[in-house]
Amino acid sequence: MVTFWGYYTDLTEVLALAGEGRIKHTVTPVELDDINARLETPTHGDAIGRQVGVFA
Repeated sequence: MVTFWGYYTDLTEVLALAGEGRIKHTVTPVELDDINARLETPTHGDAIGRQVGVFA
């Protein structure tokens, strides 16, 4: 089975590493009002990790 970014064995290895706390990630929540401004950040190199839209 192939996932979006690799094989199933790759996915299970990454999930195991994450479960052990050996992989760190950064998720930045973005409010609906700020989405247009945040769409520009990847082109400027300002985005760190993933930006996730929050619709609350």
